[in-house]
Amino acid sequence: MTNDSTTTGCDYSTQGLVDKVLIYPNPASNQLFVLGISNPIKTSSEIINLQGKIFQSGILSGNPIGITLLSEGFYFIRIHDNSEQVIKKVLIVR
Repeated sequence: MTNDSTTTGCDYSTQGLVDKVLIYPNPASNQLFVLGISNPIKTSSEIINLQGKIFQSGILSGNPIGITLLSEGFYFIRIHDNSEQVIKKVLIVR
C-alpha cells in the first residue's frame, strides 16, 4: 500500500483527489457544492478557519453545505472518508 499525496497551491489531497473534487462557487456567500465524491453518504466535511478552528462539520450526503452563519474570509474545507481526504481553500463573501 502506498500513501500518495498531492499538494497544489493551498490544496492538499491523498490519492491525487485534488483534481477530481470540485468545490464551488468559490468565492461563495450562501452555500458550497461538492462534486467528484464517489460515496457522499460516507463522506464527512469540515470547514476550518485559518487558525485551525473547526466552525462546521457534517456528512455530505449529496447536499450543499450551508455557510450563511460563517463570517466573511478565507476558510479550508476538508472532505474525507476512511481512506481519502481533500483540503481546499474557499473564500466566503457577503
